[in-house]
Amino acid sequence: MTQRRALFWMVACLLLAALLRLSALPQFPPGLHYDEAANAILTGDIGLRGARPIFISSYTGKEVLFFYLAGGVMRLVGESVFALRLTAACLGLLTVAAAYRVGRELLRDRRVALLVAALLAASFWHLLFSRLGFRAVSQPLLQALTAAALWRGLRLAETRPDHIQTWSAFALGGLFLGLTGYTYLAARLFPVLLALALLPVLQQRWRHLLLSGGTALLVLLPLLNYFRLHPDAFWVRIQQVGSSDALTLGESLLKSLGMFFVRGDPYWRFNLPERPLFSWLGSAMLLAGATLLARQAWRTRGRRQGAALLLLLAPLVMLLPTALAINEIVPSNLRAIGMLPFVYLLPAFSLVALYDHVATRRPRRAF
Repeated sequence: MTQRRALFWMVACLLLAALLRLSALPQFPPGLHYDEAANAILTGDIGLRGARPIFISSYTGKEVLFFYLAGGVMRLVGESVFALRLTAACLGLLTVAAAYRVGRELLRDRRVALLVAALLAASFWHLLFSRLGFRAVSQPLLQALTAAALWRGLRLAETRPDHIQTWSAFALGGLFLGLTGYTYLAARLFPVLLALALLPVLQQRWRHLLLSGGTALLVLLPLLNYFRLHPDAFWVRIQQVGSSDALTLGESLLKSLGMFFVRGDPYWRFNLPERPLFSWLGSAMLLAGATLLARQAWRTRGRRQGAALLLLLAPLVMLLPTALAINEIVPSNLRAIGMLPFVYLLPAFSLVALYDHVATRRPRRAF
């Protein structure tokens, strides 16, 4: 596929995403969730009344990136829940664009990248959170930007390890990784996923990754210092959702795994009650993509193997925030939002592989 044709289809994806996310935004979803009302108050404090928190301790604790962005929007459109939803919709649109970029960098195929952007644009899961004023919608965007920048750096380092563009890509990845810590509680597991995925390149690219880690640490220092001074703020929400006699950890893990294909989030505000994340066809494509990627990743090394590990481990590692929250609704589309957009790359990859097999009678190789 040519670059011009890819640009045409990407614009079409973004127009579809904008139509779905911006139409009748104040009216749908109907009603006002109590967390949205609280978020509107906190955003007004930042955008209109001069508050400048590093971490919001109210309402069991909230990361601040979304509130600063929404505060800027609130200064333009007035103090309202609409400002929150408009911010979420814009972040959702940016995530669709970032999904294309991360697809290009991880799997090096414009068709897969376009397909994952299209799947995310039409995803009911992502669409719903793009129309609600919740901070969690910022997490997939920063994760996608982090992965895209790091794997761009790894690709450039293969031919120009000491070029300024290579070092800049790793620094940018560290910046995005640091900002991820200011998005949502579940993002605290994202560095674990990245560390596992980057193991195949650690020995060869440790200097570049040290720059990324150092940059991320600098960005996170204000938040880490806040938690040092207020350790209860770090643990309070984890303790609230992670202790219960009603559900064992094993039962919670099984229910969380079932959200892919069997029974999803039962809470009507965040889902059509118990609707799984994937249909039977989507489930088949997801499993096929994971199988194909695992088989082909076994034969490769370096950044390609790391990309495969990232995509194969993301649905498991980023599922843990809902699986470990045994004192809350399980499974939860809200707490599992860190799987986006990576989880959609698996069915996108298998669909392109199926097309290539039918068209050429030869199995498609990854990367």
